[in-house]
Amino acid sequence: MGEDGVGEDYPWHWAADVVLRDGATMHIRPIRPDDADALQRMHLAQSPESIYFRFFAPVPRLGEKDLYRFTHVDHHNRVALVMVDGAEIRAVGRFDVVAPGDAEVAFNVVDTERGRGLGSVLLEHLAAAARELGVTRFVADVLPANARMVRVFGDAGYEVAQRLEDGVLSISFSIEETERSWQVMAERERHAEALSMGGLLQAASVVVLGLGPEGEEGHVLAGRVAQALAAGAFTGPVHVVGTAAGGPTAEPGAPRQPTQVHRAIGEVPGPVDLAVVSGPPRDVVGSVPALRDLGVRAMVVLSHGFGESGPAGMARQRELLRRTRAAGIRVVGPASFGVVGHGPAGRYNATLWLESGDVTGPGDAPAAGSAGDSRAAGSSGEAPEGLGLFAQSLAAGLAVRSAAARRNLPVATFVSAGNRMDVSGNDTMQFWSQHPATAVGVVVLESMGNPRKFSRIARRLSASKPLVAVISGQTGQATPPGHAVRTSREPQRVLTEMLRQAGVVRSRTVREMLDVAALMLTQPLPAGPRTAVVSSSTALAGLVSDVLRAEGLEVAGEPVTLPPLAGAAQYEDALARLTARDDFDAVIVAHAAPLATTDREVAAVIARAAARDPRTWVASVYGLHGLDEALTAEGRRVPATGTVEDAVTALAGVVQHARWRTGATDPLVAPPGIDPAGARRVLADLLSAVPQHERRTLDRTATQALLACYGIEILAAEPVRDADEAVAAAEATGWPVALKVSDAVLRHRMDLGGVRLDVADADALREAMTQVRTRSERVLGHPVTFEVQAMAPPGVACVVRGSEDDLYGPVVAFGLGGDATELLGDVSYRIPPLTSRDVSEMVRSVRAAPRLLGHRGLPPVDVAALEDVVARVSMLTDDLPEVAEVLLNPVIVGEEGVQIASAVVTVAHPLRQDAGRRALPEPPAEPTGDAGDGGGAEVG
Repeated sequence: MGEDGVGEDYPWHWAADVVLRDGATMHIRPIRPDDADALQRMHLAQSPESIYFRFFAPVPRLGEKDLYRFTHVDHHNRVALVMVDGAEIRAVGRFDVVAPGDAEVAFNVVDTERGRGLGSVLLEHLAAAARELGVTRFVADVLPANARMVRVFGDAGYEVAQRLEDGVLSISFSIEETERSWQVMAERERHAEALSMGGLLQAASVVVLGLGPEGEEGHVLAGRVAQALAAGAFTGPVHVVGTAAGGPTAEPGAPRQPTQVHRAIGEVPGPVDLAVVSGPPRDVVGSVPALRDLGVRAMVVLSHGFGESGPAGMARQRELLRRTRAAGIRVVGPASFGVVGHGPAGRYNATLWLESGDVTGPGDAPAAGSAGDSRAAGSSGEAPEGLGLFAQSLAAGLAVRSAAARRNLPVATFVSAGNRMDVSGNDTMQFWSQHPATAVGVVVLESMGNPRKFSRIARRLSASKPLVAVISGQTGQATPPGHAVRTSREPQRVLTEMLRQAGVVRSRTVREMLDVAALMLTQPLPAGPRTAVVSSSTALAGLVSDVLRAEGLEVAGEPVTLPPLAGAAQYEDALARLTARDDFDAVIVAHAAPLATTDREVAAVIARAAARDPRTWVASVYGLHGLDEALTAEGRRVPATGTVEDAVTALAGVVQHARWRTGATDPLVAPPGIDPAGARRVLADLLSAVPQHERRTLDRTATQALLACYGIEILAAEPVRDADEAVAAAEATGWPVALKVSDAVLRHRMDLGGVRLDVADADALREAMTQVRTRSERVLGHPVTFEVQAMAPPGVACVVRGSEDDLYGPVVAFGLGGDATELLGDVSYRIPPLTSRDVSEMVRSVRAAPRLLGHRGLPPVDVAALEDVVARVSMLTDDLPEVAEVLLNPVIVGEEGVQIASAVVTVAHPLRQDAGRRALPEPPAEPTGDAGDGGGAEVG
């Protein structure tokens, strides 16, 4: 028992940091015996009405027995969670099991915290804990006047039943997750997390803090950010502490407040929304209390020396996260390149990138007034439309920021997450979803912290705003130093399929990604793949046509070719004839330049033709790149790419996204006969006997009972030990039968002699058993047992697998049976929940799919029945994180129906990150070795 009275059975995994309705953060955890004093203080601060609603009687003070009963729970039949702000309890939620599967639930929220969403967060976390313990229904007695409590239950998306008895409202509802409850949770999460990013991307004031010895990293980096802020059009207060970089004003006559330089942070007048901090890690950690006192809502940490520097640095990073979470401050970094946002005082560039001038080298920064420049973006009011950029490391931030500037792409928001200690790509996408100025999202990812949540958020965002991504490295599974990322057992293709499933256009390079983004930003989505080709070079037109076909697009008619020296008048005539046609969805104009000069008059003609046409246009014009004024007409811009191959690749990505959009709102699969509560009852006792961090394979009876809860039936099989038992089993089953070795290695391997099919009579069965036993025991080196099973109708053998991955969560895999499929990796993957389109594409995306659809004159098999099995496995893996793996092999698909010959289910204690409750990312695990100097001094 620890000093706080916590024993070994304390459920630490129920603790989490959460974002509230107003964007602030709070900590939720199971109650502890040492919470008695804080619980009493909370009770004494409540109004008499609130106390009466909770206890149905006036209780001015909690007695010692009540305090003991409320704070001493077994975390199984009696559960209580508290939401704490520092040492004070702000809300309590609890449930007591009153019958198998039923628990009575109650809440108490401090009067001063009403309206912030504490009750709804508590309900989510209580329901998640209850489902883990086998509870399927909550009941509650509520006074009719307590409308707030009734509303908490109904607004959560559950079907609530109410009954009035003796002046008390009896409420009951199933806590099984439904599509509606998930949607409610996701919408609340989206709103809260987007709001929590307001201090970062919609700040009204900024403080730049340079710490440590003068001339070292802290001052250099902070000075550059102060300079970038001073050079922009932000009119809000900018306070600089520790460095005077940036000067008193950006430039004479600029409509902004002067940068205010202070000797110490204590001189800064508050409140301040955003802090940009750089310096020695110890000093950065120590600055948090002073920033909290200033009212800082978000903090950008530029400096290094945290998680990327080893165990001691990770200890400092963990301490920084703890302090900022306690202070309610969202953090970008450490090792961040900075952020760009737009608040009520206009656009601010709080990055290491200077958006104007010639500091970093000729051509690196856009000229003043260009699409990427802060002055062009306006100084106040509504933010102009542009790209949302997200990158992780400083190097990636520099790469994407400079590449966007070279293309003159307007940037609405930019976040460089660095070590991604707190603010992540998921948080940033949540903000983009509610930020009108972010028209296209662009993400450069070096690691994935919570792919399941990424998939869910990206899918919703992509339905309204295009999302383009580059995954660094070759595998997409590298873990940069300083990033706390779980490992995965799944192949790299899972990541590729997850992005495709979520509507994300995956690009191979930053250049390709920004070409796609520019096209999406400036042009309408194409209605289809038909592409018209226009060029002043016959060879170039042929190349474009060839690349279009290679990318899966169609060439509309014959390419329109002009003379090599064609001028503006000839282009205007050709494009007028082209736009009168209706046989294409997009246009690629490839203008060659024999004299190696940029023909801006031809560019203007292309822009005018595109402005008057509702279809998608992209150009490759010598000397033009990105968004150029020469390719702008009537408010519409045509993006220019460096090569015609780049133009085709960009168009292919946009067509892919447009095609995905047509099914973006498809409902999730919901086959009949699903009973997750029954499945949890099957697992409850079985899992209690499994030690933590171990896996256990279920026996045949438990496997059949579990799968039956999801409408999955296994072909009957009888275990036998000798020939007499085998014959008796076959007589009961009905001839012909299949004889299988029970051993996992050989049970499906006809090529290794572990299976005999179509055994017609007793003599044949006895002979087969003798032969199989002899060969199998020689291969395995130990005695074997057998199964006798009814023969399935002829069909195509498939394999369906669902698994719980530490990183991705539930993953469903599909492939046809056989060595060739396995050796060639012909397997498709998806992350639940799935739509019917997901399932259909999953089955048809494997290269061997023609065998299901009627290959070489064979009749097609019942693909709909196969898809039903895949859908049911996807729901099982989604609902039950306790199922480490379910393997159906083989699934024999006949002309009518399917037969599942064998199933193996393995269970373990779950570690799912995204389990139907809102929670911020966990702090990184404790490192081994020296913890380093994580404490830190206060900043004066």
